[in-house]
Amino acid sequence: MLKVHGALIKVLRLKATHDSFAHFGAETLESTPEEFTRFIREDLAKWSKVIREAGIKLE
Repeated sequence: MLKVHGALIKVLRLKATHDSFAHFGAETLESTPEEFTRFIREDLAKWSKVIREAGIKLE
């Protein structure tokens, strides 16, 4: 897993990668696998709450 993470970080640091993401209005961010996991969990909890409180249902 760490090999993949290291390779990904190298690619994210390339100017071409940064420029490509910027073209679509996105930005590149570096994080550890643990930081990414925490971000996904927190984001899922936040949006799950919004969906529940708004009464949004899948059609």
